[in-house]
Amino acid sequence: MFVILESRAEGLVQGSTQNREEARLAMQLIKKLLRHFPAEQFWAITYYNSQKKLIETIKTTRARSGDFLACPLRACVATTRARQGLIVIGSASAFQSPNWWDLFNVASLNRWTVPAHEITSGNQ
Repeated sequence: MFVILESRAEGLVQGSTQNREEARLAMQLIKKLLRHFPAEQFWAITYYNSQKKLIETIKTTRARSGDFLACPLRACVATTRARQGLIVIGSASAFQSPNWWDLFNVASLNRWTVPAHEITSGNQ
């Protein structure tokens, strides 16, 4: 599932970019997942080192950083290791990069894309 969040990365924080809206949404999703699954069954992966620090405030998850959006091999590993589900948070424009377009297009055609406001509203 791709969660579409139309927000932009913020300026540099200690030499690294971050997106507080993405981090906030990731933390909300992680908290919801923790109600149903043990923490060791999922990973939070982030593109930005400083955003990793925001997400790491939830101690029961493991975060990994890396330039996986730009690296085809890392993108492949990040998306193919999921056994039961995959949630990718980002902007539609970010998913139009060559490494993500095909996967995002398949997700769109199968209605596996969700606007962020649908995730954050209500008690899903």
